[in-house]
Amino acid sequence: MAATHAETKPKFLIILSRALGDSEFFRPIKKTSNGKTAPTEYPPSSTEARRNCHDDNSKIPDSHDDLEYSVNMVYFQTKHRVWRPHEECPRSRRLSQAKMGDTELNFLAIDFETADYEPDSACAIGLVRVSNGIIVSRTSYLIRPPREEFVFTYIHGISWEDVKASPTFDTLWPEIAPMFYNVDFLVAHNARFDQNVLYTCCDAAGVGRPKTPFRCSMITARKVWGIYPTKLPNVCRHLQISLNHHEASSDAEACALIMIKALEHRE
Repeated sequence: MAATHAETKPKFLIILSRALGDSEFFRPIKKTSNGKTAPTEYPPSSTEARRNCHDDNSKIPDSHDDLEYSVNMVYFQTKHRVWRPHEECPRSRRLSQAKMGDTELNFLAIDFETADYEPDSACAIGLVRVSNGIIVSRTSYLIRPPREEFVFTYIHGISWEDVKASPTFDTLWPEIAPMFYNVDFLVAHNARFDQNVLYTCCDAAGVGRPKTPFRCSMITARKVWGIYPTKLPNVCRHLQISLNHHEASSDAEACALIMIKALEHRE
């Protein structure tokens, strides 16, 4: 008898279902020998494994766009019904839209500029803190990257001469780390880029990665307003947000305002 799709990829199903939530509420299903469906059981250590999975942002879908590809590959079961491919399960919807209508959220908008193609080459960071839908702090720093060569000066205007006396990331981190505490999420425009830079710099500095999840204002702008193309200047022009593009504090503030407007739009 040929193996079913669920039976041939048990590790994928277990990892995906852990990322999506509680196994008792939302579990992948497989077909039994009599043709009926039954929930896939987790191993005894599933509680700890799921906790570790939630602590590792790399194992959680970065966005609802990513999640949709996964949902279309398998069947899911809630307490009330089975959700089959191309149907929108409410659990997946909650994962991508959780608290999106709540303007009382606290979040941190972040933007990095880099010196070269490597993600450890952060040369500037902009940080904008939002509390209850209001910007409460703005700050930016120049960072001395590990190499003197600058490839992207023509984009952001920053050169080695501008940053050679600035702190390195590991020196700066104790000062900026408190801004990452007590927030519901981090947000960036094209968040995968900034998330990669942040995690790589943290790893290089020997400090722990922030465990706060990332949201992407680019994906949010597409979903809320249907804006295409969705580069930061395009979105700011559509929403009438002033922008000095590739200046870290301006980019971070624009990102924060996009998310604030999206939260207000979803109410």
